[in-house]
Amino acid sequence: MKKYIQISILIIMGLAFHSEVFAVKHIVHVGNYYFNPSVLNVSVGDTVRFQWDAGIHTTTSGIIPAGAEVWDEDIKNSSQVFDYHVEFAGVYNYVCTPHAAMGMAGSFTASAPAVGIGENNGRELQIYPNPSRGFFKVMTGNTLEEETEISLFDISGKTLSTELVYHAATLNFDLSDSPRGYYFIRLKSESGTIVRRIVIVD
Repeated sequence: MKKYIQISILIIMGLAFHSEVFAVKHIVHVGNYYFNPSVLNVSVGDTVRFQWDAGIHTTTSGIIPAGAEVWDEDIKNSSQVFDYHVEFAGVYNYVCTPHAAMGMAGSFTASAPAVGIGENNGRELQIYPNPSRGFFKVMTGNTLEEETEISLFDISGKTLSTELVYHAATLNFDLSDSPRGYYFIRLKSESGTIVRRIVIVD
């Protein structure tokens, strides 16, 4: 019985770790008369949080991807936060209903999360912590048995570093002096490619 409890705890911890590593919460401030930022890039699985700054407003969906859940929520002193979980790729348009005529509108574009080609062949790529303040580790799975290129890219696609490994490895990266935002780690070998996102925050 104790063994089964331990296994269950490990499974739960693994799921929590996976969620923490790959999902990001984006903050959109709501005030008089703005959404800030009004344009945002996110990934499927992320959360967009509308957070009250001032005034009485709404966040109300307009044209959004097919299948996505519509929303119409008050954002005011007594209802200061609304979280929207992004489940479909595409462009999401929204407005503040009382102030749409004043230009109080915004949008976010959701991209499908990067997935690996040949990802089910036993290879793994983990990044920790993510989000990070600049220092993070990249860990490959213990079944890595071929020459593999691990590269770090910025959001424009510029290669920041590349290293070849031939077995399971843990690499340390330092982006503490780099601009905050999204970066990407790519693991590439004859078996395929895996891409993961790393978010650098203040």
